Amino acid sequence: MDDPEVFVTTDAAKAAADPTRRKCFFVGRRGTGKTALTLHLEKTAPNVRTLLPQLGGLSRLLQQEHDFVDTRQRPFRSIQLAMARAIVVEAAAMLAEEAGEHHLPEVLQTHLAASRDQDFDLRVLDYATEGLRSLGDGDQAGWLKLTRLCDDTLPKALDRFGVKRAKRQVVLLFDRIDEDWDGTNDAVVILMALMHACITLVAKTAVVQPKVFLRENIFDRVRGLDNEFARIETSVVSMDWVRPQLLEMIERRLNAPFNTKLSLRGPTWDYFFESTPNRASRDVVFDYCQERPRDILTYCSYAVEAAIAAAHER
Repeated sequence: MDDPEVFVTTDAAKAAADPTRRKCFFVGRRGTGKTALTLHLEKTAPNVRTLLPQLGGLSRLLQQEHDFVDTRQRPFRSIQLAMARAIVVEAAAMLAEEAGEHHLPEVLQTHLAASRDQDFDLRVLDYATEGLRSLGDGDQAGWLKLTRLCDDTLPKALDRFGVKRAKRQVVLLFDRIDEDWDGTNDAVVILMALMHACITLVAKTAVVQPKVFLRENIFDRVRGLDNEFARIETSVVSMDWVRPQLLEMIERRLNAPFNTKLSLRGPTWDYFFESTPNRASRDVVFDYCQERPRDILTYCSYAVEAAIAAAHER
């Protein structure tokens, strides 16, 4: 039951694995398989890295005399540009591990050399501080140079290098955002900046594919605060499962140890689990677990182990 190689190909999994669909945001309730999907992609897709951003720590960027909520204004744009810049540098670092840093365009080499010992969060912190300092000092020329660097120079350099390296792609998975979530509007703004940066980069370069995995309640906070939410909602994939997919997931895992597989769509379940004349046992389990894949897996695993311990055939 716990074989990690057995993964149902849900619509969300297809969207995450297909580079042509270019969806950025995967939204679901607790236990719907967000982290499981990131682990699956790490095992099955090339050039994949999972990042765990600490949004609570980054929210201290907003403790300044600026209005960061309006996504059309420069304070918010400074955070968004820092996110985009950090994503590009992270992608360049992954490509450098494969091809050698000396093969990168000079502008990417310079950025990597300046932040070699930093992780994603520290890069965002440095880049955003630089942009906000220019904004606070009234350095319009400096701020516009940073905008051009993040919006144009870095994505183009990454794109040229990726195409030259046989159209290599890098997939960055942003997961477990709820682990450092304090529920404040500052945290929502930082998340919004990350999401807008992802949308912008997907439109500018095919080399880096950022994907953000979010719980529904956190995504709802973004919906309530973002004045350009329409940009985001077109790139969303729901992580909700329908019952045939849940049944297939359990049946594939039950079948995994056997050379001769039982049929799917009911026969495998019925072979292992008994039902009453009035109601199928799978409906009882799915209702009890509120159709959460993780809870259903746990429940079924416990049922199988209990039956084996009691020497029951089903």
